[in-house]
This record gives sequence, C-alpha cells and structure tokens, in this order.
Amino acid sequence: MRFGNNVAFTRMAKNRDFDSYELASINGIAYKSILLIGVAIISALLSMIIITRGTLNLVGTNLIIGFCIAPIITLILSFIISFRPHTAKALGVPYAILEGLSVGSVVGLLMYFEPIFGLYAALALTITLSYFLGASILISTKIIKISDKFKRFMFVALFGLVVSTLLVSLISIFVPNLRYALTANFGLMLAISIISVLIAALYVFVTIDNVFNIVENGISIDYEWYAAFGITLNFIWLFMEIFRLIVLISGRRD
Repeated sequence: MRFGNNVAFTRMAKNRDFDSYELASINGIAYKSILLIGVAIISALLSMIIITRGTLNLVGTNLIIGFCIAPIITLILSFIISFRPHTAKALGVPYAILEGLSVGSVVGLLMYFEPIFGLYAALALTITLSYFLGASILISTKIIKISDKFKRFMFVALFGLVVSTLLVSLISIFVPNLRYALTANFGLMLAISIISVLIAALYVFVTIDNVFNIVENGISIDYEWYAAFGITLNFIWLFMEIFRLIVLISGRRD
C-alpha cells in the first residue's frame, strides 16, 4: 500500500483503528471535502465582513482571535487529526472554521486599508478551485501518474521550505535587519513566493493521488473525513501562497 507525504496521510497505512466494514469512496471523500472547504470559505467571508464593516470592538476581537488564538488551535487540531485519524470526523469542521477565520482575518485586514485586496482574494480562490479540479481530472483519468520518487522529492522540497522558513523567522527575531533586508529585495521575495506556490501546487497531485489510493486499497469509510481534511489542508495552503504572490506582484506594480 503506497501513500504520499501529505501530513494528513503519512500514518494512513499504519492506522487501522476503525470498526466499519464499509469502504471509502471517491464520492464520499468529495462530498466531505466540499463541506470542509465550504465551511472554511464561509468562515473566512464572515471574518472579512466583520473586519471591514463591523464595530471597532467587534473588529478588535476578531483580529485577536484570527491572528493569535485561531492559528494556535488550528495547528494543534492539525497535529491531533494527523496522528489520530479517527478524530477527523469530530474535529474536521472546527478545524475548517478556524482556518477560515485565520485566512479571513488576514484578507479582511488588508481590505480594511485597500478594498482591492478582496478582488485579489477572489482571484486566488478561483485559481485554486480551478487547479484542484484540473488536477483531479488528470489523476482520475491516469493522464498523470504519481511515482514514489516524485512523492519523496516533494517531501524533501516541503521539508526544506519549512525548515528554511523557521530558521529565517527565528534569526529575524534576534537580527531585525535581516527581515528588512529580505522584504526590501523584491526579486528575492518574488522568487521565494513562486517557489512556495510551485511546491503547494505540485503537492496537490500527491494529495489527490493519495485519495485515489485510499479508495483503490479498500480503506474504511471512516477515513473519508481524514482524506477530506488532507485536501482542505492543501487547498488552504495553496490559496494563501497564490494570494501572497498576487499581492506581491500587485504591490510592485503599484
């Protein structure tokens, strides 16, 4: 049984702690993925509306939750679901709500100063949805086949991206000039953003291939929520990378 390196699938082959004998299906995973992504989008929209149109106290509360509390709880939920797949059914929706709140807070705060950022977010969402649909078609029709070598390469690429980001963030705490030097270098920031988008985009193929492997290997229906969580995780990641790239390019143009 082969699965890729998406954090939401790495323990798939080792976890068989479900009692259901009904098997997972593509339709079941698709419905649950649409539900979680839809919940995240609605949560993000509500957060954006509160920030752009709400009262000062409501906006302040939303920003505190969206920038401080929600990301921490979201990270905790991600680890719990990744290492305990059976919790995805209960924690999937709360995870999607908090992710949407975090994303909506970022976009909403930008829209508060410049409404044009709402159009950038809409464009990023359209690109992300279209890309996921196209990748699903390519994988399902076997036009593109994902090899184990490609999955290992993507894992190394993701690991390198995460480690380098953490190192730069930690060093920037003690050397503030480093952050200023990086943000002032448009070429470097653009290159980093493009690389991040490419890694997130290529990981979509790994994630969707994992979904089809779940169905083909006759995994329990209870894993549908786990697979939907993995798709949602990758979806939000890709959206944020595309949105950041659009904002970066538009800022340089202006």
